Amino acid sequence: MPSVPSTRSIDTLVLPTATRVMLEEIPVTTIAELAALTADDILEVGTRPMLKTISAALAESGLSLRTAGHLAIVLPEPAKTPGTELVEADATLRVERAAHALTLTFLGEPETMASHTTCKKAVAVVSREKPRTLVMRCDFSSPGPTWAEACAQADLSFVEAFVFDTSFQRIVNQASNTLGKLDQSLRACPRVTRFFATGHLEMSSIDHAILTDLYLGGDPLSVGLAKALSSSTFPQLARLVLSVASEYEAANLDAFVDAALGVNAPILGDVHFDVCDEATLVRVLERCLRHESRKRLRHLSFDFTGPVNEDQLAEDLGRFKTTAVGDLEIGLPLDATRSRRFSRKMRAELSCLRDSANWQWAGISSAIYANW
Repeated sequence: MPSVPSTRSIDTLVLPTATRVMLEEIPVTTIAELAALTADDILEVGTRPMLKTISAALAESGLSLRTAGHLAIVLPEPAKTPGTELVEADATLRVERAAHALTLTFLGEPETMASHTTCKKAVAVVSREKPRTLVMRCDFSSPGPTWAEACAQADLSFVEAFVFDTSFQRIVNQASNTLGKLDQSLRACPRVTRFFATGHLEMSSIDHAILTDLYLGGDPLSVGLAKALSSSTFPQLARLVLSVASEYEAANLDAFVDAALGVNAPILGDVHFDVCDEATLVRVLERCLRHESRKRLRHLSFDFTGPVNEDQLAEDLGRFKTTAVGDLEIGLPLDATRSRRFSRKMRAELSCLRDSANWQWAGISSAIYANW
């Protein structure tokens, strides 16, 4: 490690546009090299934990790290996506346009909310640009309740697809990303037909006349969200996708199954659950098949966020061989992610089983809304 003075402050640490480097991929040598940083040095960083790691590493070398005063941190701008046009940008908000889509990236320190000024500016830009698809993401600041308040006074009736997702973060790392009450964004967008949101999601019950596709992901989703969903009305909702998987805290599975199948959505036919393991899948599947509203479903799909024991999964699914499911098709990722032996065995035992990879609507990922 290079020698450094016993104490030293950095006037400016520039975090430029760069490919994001996840914390676990940073080599130890790179962390050690932080001791040699001086003003105007360039450092690639793109995760909340990374800022804490930098602070600790600098402190060990007698350096100071501040977010105000001595140190001005310019948070990394998202790498420019090919085919996009920069509309405007400042220290709190970056706006990009691509064809009919507008992307708002909220910039700031970790665990912070955008100001009223930033959210009003965001709404003003959206109103001016009139995108068909609106994408919002956090790097690291969240729009939060101030966005909900700002858009409550706006008419965003030109928006047909709405996305709140930070695609370069895993869902578990989006736990503090918030849009405020989702129903307020939905009300501001009366013509929206597709809605995709991940993070810390909150919602009050709502009636939305033309929403057809609803995707909700969190780690975990809250029981309050399940209650709001079950008391909402969506006359045109055809597809509902929920993540009930969590790395740290179990979602209330029964509440979300009941919400998904009990929501007032008379034409709902496609339902998907992200689950963490085979035991969760079996529990959700059992409750779905017992639910009184199950007969309206055409497709019931599942995907796993964690490792799966194929032998255990085969044994668990075998319990449903004699279960009458009518015309319901049950989807699992098979050919691309499971062994050929498992796929053949399950297809032979369960005639209703399909490869959900062929259902392009099923799942929680940025690929879902890439062409919205």
